[in-house]
Formats: sequence, structure tokens, C-alpha cells
Amino acid sequence: MFADGRFFTPSGQARFIAVEDPVLAEPPDADFPFLLNTGRVRDQWHTMSRTGLSPKLASHMPDPFVEVNPDDASKLGLAEDGFARVTTAHGNVVLRVNITAAQVPGRIFVPIHWNDETAGRARVGALVHPFTDPHSGQPDSKAVPAALAPVCFAADGFVLARTRLPLPGDTVFAWTAIEGGYAARFATNESFAALFETFAARSRAAEQASYNDPTRGIFRAALILHERLDAVLFLGGREKCRRGAVLPRHGGGGRLDATARRFLLAGKSASADFDASPTICACFGVKSRAILAAIADGACSTEAVGARLNAGTNCGSCLPELRRMIAAAAAQAQAQADASLCSAWPHSGF
Repeated sequence: MFADGRFFTPSGQARFIAVEDPVLAEPPDADFPFLLNTGRVRDQWHTMSRTGLSPKLASHMPDPFVEVNPDDASKLGLAEDGFARVTTAHGNVVLRVNITAAQVPGRIFVPIHWNDETAGRARVGALVHPFTDPHSGQPDSKAVPAALAPVCFAADGFVLARTRLPLPGDTVFAWTAIEGGYAARFATNESFAALFETFAARSRAAEQASYNDPTRGIFRAALILHERLDAVLFLGGREKCRRGAVLPRHGGGGRLDATARRFLLAGKSASADFDASPTICACFGVKSRAILAAIADGACSTEAVGARLNAGTNCGSCLPELRRMIAAAAAQAQAQADASLCSAWPHSGF
């Protein structure tokens, strides 16, 4: 309806259309046994042209993913936070795996937000079929037959940079806004030499610092420009776990003193209390680690968590996730109690 009270129809009046039962444009078959649903995640909108610029919003779910039911994941050999290729008759993407009972068997979910500007091999629009609603023109992105298969990479790591840069060849990555620049976790089959060449090409004038341990498959490099950290690349080992140690130095934008330079390629932080866990409550910046600690300390309801941390007390969009965290903690505590009871119960020997 427009400001004059009329609708965009020839008569200017509203037109109601009876809803018909949906008919699958392409039913699943042996080659594509899953039904793919697409949609948005809590803190992002469309292609993230605006919401993706907020470090606070981006820290909740920083990577494109595919949600898979636990039974389906077990049958296919998929691992949590591993990778899977999602293939349809129209295209394919490679995404991190999120195993969750929120998806029923035979169904998978993929968010729409990432594209070739913000990620590698994650353009979900390449998967969906061209069918549209005959009345509204709305595309059908809710029931596309798809196949899933595990994908393995030789190494993983992360890169931080003041501006986004392309990563070469057979590399999966996704850029996330952070204070002062961007961060990307990645997995790759490329050599560290190819990665470093792409990395170093962003600023030939920068001072280069690097560390290479071929026997352990670890390579780290930093670009320092005007005594400020301009970009850093960690590859191999458990590098994705060290990202939190480097983020404060990159985001702070200050000059690197001698102590900071020594810590930099060691992947250690002078700030031992830095919390790199996902942000659950975007309104107050409350992270997963703090919430889990509160639950363990007796905050067994969303109201109790809110009273301690303010999480969930403003817009409320994180309340469903808080409820899931509380329920999961309660189930884990019950399972541990049952296991303890069984181990203490005397056995008859029969």
C-alpha cells in the first residue's frame, strides 16, 4: 500500500490470492537426496553490505556454513567445523559444517549472505534453481535438491589485514569485519609460498617478518608498515586457535614495540584475558565463554543470565540461543551425573 491508500494493482484495491499447496519444482532423487533451504542468520541482512561492516554483528557467525542433522552427518562422515561440498544441478559451494538437531534428516540449511566479494567458493546463489512464484515473482530458494560430500584440505589458518585481499587457488575463506580491518579463517591446498606471495604483494613497501617450520607444517608471516601491524598470516598447526592472541594488536592500531614484535609470530598475547569466543549477545557484546561460565555458576535461566551479564535483556534476538546453551549445559550435567552414578553402582558379577 502506498501513502495515498491505494495498492499497486489496476483497480488500486488489494487482491487476495488463494495459497496452493507447494509442488516441488525438482524433487530429490538418488543423485541429489537432500532438500536445501536457504535464509538469513540472526545478525546479518542480505549481502551484508551494511551489517557485514559491524565487527560486533560479524563476530556471532563469522563463516558461511551448512547445517546438517547429526544422523546425516554420521552417515556421510562429516565432522563439526570440517568442510562439505554442497552440490545441486546448478552449481556447488564448499562450506563449514554445523551439525545440529535443528535440521531434520534429509534437510540442510545454508545462509544466503556471502558472495564472491566476501568469501571463496561460498556463493549460495549459484545453488538455487531459477523457479519463481507465478504471482509475486519471489524466487524459490527453499526446496532445491542437493548432495553433500566431505572435503579435506591440507592446512588451515587465518589472515588479518587492514583491507580485504584475494586468497589464491584452492582456498576456502570468508572475510569478517574486525576493529581496524578484516579477518578470515581459511583452509587450503595451496603451498605456503603461493599464499605468502599473494599476501606480500598487498604492500611491497612493508617490512616483512616470517617464521617457517616445514617439519611441523607451520608458516607465519607479518607485514609491518610505519611500525604498525598491517597484515598477518598464520598457516598450519593449530593456527585457528591462535587468532585471538593476534587480534588485539591488529585492531588496536598502535605502534608495535619490541615486546609486541616478539610475541607476534609466537602467536601469544600479552593480554591473557582476551576472549576470542563467539559473541552471543550483540547488544552488550557478551561472549559465549562468559555465558557458559555464568551457567556453570548457577544461572540456569535466561532471566538469571540476563541479571548477571545483561545478555538477552535488550532486543531479545539472542534469547533462543541462550535457551539452547542452558538446555545443553543441563543435559551435559545430567549425563555426567548418570555416568557417575553408574560407575559407583556395585556390580553383581553376572
